[in-house]
Amino acid sequence: MIIWNELKKIFTFKTIILLSLVTFVFYHLFILFDIDYFPNGRPATDEFKVVKQMIDEYGEYMDEAEFSHFKDIYNRQKQEAEMYIGAQKELVDAGVDTYEKFKAYDISNQTVNNVRDRIFHEEGVDVFWELQAREGIIERYEHPEYVGDAILMEEQQNRIDELRQTKQYTSTMSWIVFENYNNLIGNVALLIFLSIMIVVTPLYLQDRKNKVMLLQYTSKLGRRLFSHKFVAALIATTAVLLLQMLLFFSLYKGNGTFMFLPLQINSIFNYIISWYDLTFLHYIILTIIGIYVIGISILLMVAYISSMTPNYMTNIGSQIPLMFLLIIFGVDYFVRNITSLYLPQLLWPILLICFIGVAATLFIVKVKRERVRDVL
Repeated sequence: MIIWNELKKIFTFKTIILLSLVTFVFYHLFILFDIDYFPNGRPATDEFKVVKQMIDEYGEYMDEAEFSHFKDIYNRQKQEAEMYIGAQKELVDAGVDTYEKFKAYDISNQTVNNVRDRIFHEEGVDVFWELQAREGIIERYEHPEYVGDAILMEEQQNRIDELRQTKQYTSTMSWIVFENYNNLIGNVALLIFLSIMIVVTPLYLQDRKNKVMLLQYTSKLGRRLFSHKFVAALIATTAVLLLQMLLFFSLYKGNGTFMFLPLQINSIFNYIISWYDLTFLHYIILTIIGIYVIGISILLMVAYISSMTPNYMTNIGSQIPLMFLLIIFGVDYFVRNITSLYLPQLLWPILLICFIGVAATLFIVKVKRERVRDVL
């Protein structure tokens, strides 16, 4: 009953309106663009279409025989493009009668420039855009050495060598899907962290402001109120986190990336290389775990600040450095690009343990002090 009453104090009408307003603004400023405009422009749209065709035709990996089939399709499309080029009198008169000449055109020739602009941007001829997308995929498949060429440490190089000897390196995962999810989940994480701060900030501050703290210390039940309030805040934090996640993934479903979930993220077609053999679904689950751990840590820290500060101005001012650190460093190391080979292998779990360890220690010390606090 006490916890239920505390929950009603947390989810006041004003708090719900403020949370809804912040969520609405945050989505329109930082999240909806990556959902409404996915894939963003050309040739990203064409490459996404080609990759989906690869998954339909070849499955989770593309072996040598399937790559040969992929190149046959490319050559057929090249012939189609050359027929289109042959029908353009301006190009033929300028000596551009093949697709290779069309690619290696003289940029000083204004006539050819105008025709290219018309083909790509005014008419938007699909075959030319799709050829660009396929060329990028062919180049990455034929040159796997491009991936990981900046790795210097021996352990990192060993991981690269290990991957190149396995089938998962030819996973049909796409960097377009991975980058889109990383952009989205980083911004969603910031929104969740901000929402938790809004919910937890008044937790102990209201009692201090109303000067009922000393009254609470005069009874055994009153001293337990500190812990009951925290349990209510924990339930509220979990509810906010779940609702924000449900809202995000219900919108993210519209991006049509469901078929990428079982694919290995370690791929010549993706830019991240992970220390571990993870599918895209595994990666998504890890990002959710990271957000939940940091969310609980923020709850502990903000609850501690709420119990120490005398007013809202001091309270909010004390939280600004925390939010600043999360925006500048935290999201990249806690949520995005986790398990990346470009970072130390155990950095992510160590950071999570340290962050929640510090937050929990501060709060536990505060709880112990409250239990023995003198009313005089």
